[in-house]
Amino acid sequence: MTQLLPKDVPTLQASRSGNWTRPDNVFGNEELADWIESCETCPQERSPNTDHVPILTQIDLTVAMSTSQTNLNYREVDWTKFRRKLKAELDLLGPPRVLANEEEFQASARGIDCAL
Repeated sequence: MTQLLPKDVPTLQASRSGNWTRPDNVFGNEELADWIESCETCPQERSPNTDHVPILTQIDLTVAMSTSQTNLNYREVDWTKFRRKLKAELDLLGPPRVLANEEEFQASARGIDCAL
């Protein structure tokens, strides 16, 4: 847990003595702390006949825009043309062979992925 309200910020003024104290705290986990833009008291917003000071916490809730995905309609594909083009692309990679190591496997996988 992390203390979000900075240290030594008074949150209460005793009504009899007028002394400032700090009984109120704001805590959050590390992830939440990254989103906090500010956490401070606002004595001028204190209601009449109250001794506690409001604590204003501003949190950044900006949502990242997602990119839309294209939905493919496989029913509209000319499969004969697709197979012909795919065969031509795969022929450029050479005949099938035994792959000796992971590096050869990854290179072949990239080639097939590009062909598709």
